[in-house]
Amino acid sequence: MKHHGMVYPPIELIDGEKLIDMLEQLELGLKPVKTYEIDKAFFSEFQT
Repeated sequence: MKHHGMVYPPIELIDGEKLIDMLEQLELGLKPVKTYEIDKAFFSEFQT
């Protein structure tokens, strides 16, 4: 694409999933978060 002699790269439209992948890859605007899941098997022996 040209405008007044300038050459601009084409604009790529992306979906939300690709956007998140790109942000994650570049670590842009994201903070790592540690998560936990409950181990139901561990707590099952304490059920009454």
